[in-house]
Amino acid sequence: MIRRTALLLRWTAVSGVVAAAALLLALRSAAPGGRAVVAGDLSVEGLTDVQRRGLPPDLPRIRLREAGREAGLLRAPFAGRRTRALPEDMGTGVALADFDGDGDLDLLLAGSGPLGEGGPCLLYRNDGGLRFADVSAAALPAVRLVGMGAAAADADGDGDVDAFVSGFGDSLFLRNRGDGTFEDGTDAAGLRAPGFGASAAWADLDGDGDLDLYLCRYVEYRDDDGLRAAASSQYGLRIPAALNPSTFPPAPNLCFRNRGDGTFEEVAGAWGIANPAGRSLGVAAADLDDDGLPEVYVANDVSDNALFRNLGGGRFEDASYPSCTADYRGAMGIAVEDLDGDALPEILVTHWLAQENALYHNLTALAAGGRGPSLFFTDAAEPLGLGSPSLDGVKWGAVFSDLEGDGAPDLLVACGSTFEEAADPSRLRPEPPLLFWNGGARRGFFECVRAAGEEAARPRVARGLAAGDLDGDGDEDFVATVHGEPPLLLVNETPAAGPRITVRPRGRGGNTRGIGARVAVTAAGRTRVRRVGASPSYLSTSSTDLVFGLGGDGPPERVEVRFPSGAVRILERPGEGLVTVEE
Repeated sequence: MIRRTALLLRWTAVSGVVAAAALLLALRSAAPGGRAVVAGDLSVEGLTDVQRRGLPPDLPRIRLREAGREAGLLRAPFAGRRTRALPEDMGTGVALADFDGDGDLDLLLAGSGPLGEGGPCLLYRNDGGLRFADVSAAALPAVRLVGMGAAAADADGDGDVDAFVSGFGDSLFLRNRGDGTFEDGTDAAGLRAPGFGASAAWADLDGDGDLDLYLCRYVEYRDDDGLRAAASSQYGLRIPAALNPSTFPPAPNLCFRNRGDGTFEEVAGAWGIANPAGRSLGVAAADLDDDGLPEVYVANDVSDNALFRNLGGGRFEDASYPSCTADYRGAMGIAVEDLDGDALPEILVTHWLAQENALYHNLTALAAGGRGPSLFFTDAAEPLGLGSPSLDGVKWGAVFSDLEGDGAPDLLVACGSTFEEAADPSRLRPEPPLLFWNGGARRGFFECVRAAGEEAARPRVARGLAAGDLDGDGDEDFVATVHGEPPLLLVNETPAAGPRITVRPRGRGGNTRGIGARVAVTAAGRTRVRRVGASPSYLSTSSTDLVFGLGGDGPPERVEVRFPSGAVRILERPGEGLVTVEE
């Protein structure tokens, strides 16, 4: 641990020198002919070009094939023409879950549309063979929302997957009838959430065995034609005040405690986790200090991020500043993954234009000093190659996924501008996604989306992003929501570097999908750790089945699952493929 930390600090110092030199070079190398440089103009060489690293010769043949249309994903979750209002531009999300209990992953998309109209949510049933059927009309209640997040979980502990859809003005709780069709259970459950809802996370926050719901709320938005006419200047561009989050005060977040009888009560203020000063967009409920209790980390836009350490029994302490994660940037999405093999997860946070992604390296074990856990992080995005390449775009959903199965998690980031097209202000500017291949601890990450295929790299106005094995071939595929277009389906066709194992935890009581479970897979003496439901992306829900690539380590020797209840289940020599572990 100490050697790894020393290396990290050394590379941080080196990167600071490199960044300063690159900045000086960029300032000296003015745009040709003295032309003004506008943020996002990729025709002008500058800082990000100097900092960008070439692709290594051992980059695998990464292939992400766009298959949405052929798979039957034909409808856009945003219905209608945008009217230049902030709630219309921030969504929407997608949830990947087996809603009908047939063993494969279906797609639920939060519906949206113009203010005053909204749009219906969409449900695509997975019929196998990478074919999806639009069953929205038959399976979902006829409710229209200016929707944002889609958070899926078995909220009532009856064995099937429900979903909470956040939005501007209202929310929707979709209670699963047990056959993949849903009823509006919002009022019956006590999950009505007015305001401007954003990302939501299900987790057993108070340790009583069932799932609670944490809901981000963004700003106290008001629809005002005068704000559409008023404007501010950002990077030389005219931005309507109605689209600038700084125009509006932040809104406190909500937390709904599960009473265990199918109803919820709001307790964010009582538990001290409302974060009233944050313009909250993303949230992760993840065990960051490996003590079995999920922390709450909140990504805030143009306000300090917040980290609440879980002390058990509904008690939390604000660890935002002591942990060095209270960063003030335009934060959007969150991805959580153990990148260095110490069983403590790192936190990636995506940001707005001209703000590089943050990668909070978890140094909690070192900071403890034998006195017990003390949450502590340092931003290692730049030395690990995740910083400068992300400056040119507006970043949203993000997921870590081991594309080729070599045991090192790669990173996919959805991008899409918040600036309008000059020729048509009803449309937003598309941007290409970011794809970072993990070259290992010594080399870090390399941005390589163009190597993944022309369709994968095509610019879009993407927002939510989720991962799961949609075609049953053992690796993770990806679904992203795109503003004004049908969802993007990227099928992973990267050749495998070795065997894989997929672990499907199944819990008891009120947490049937084992959300919060710690899963450790050992092969050739090396152990990889992932946590169920810990990585939320942006407004989205990835599969609770965890895929582990083993690379050249050979078949798995051992699987250990520690459930939130404290129960531990161990499988020796479980074999490859899908393995179900019962609590």
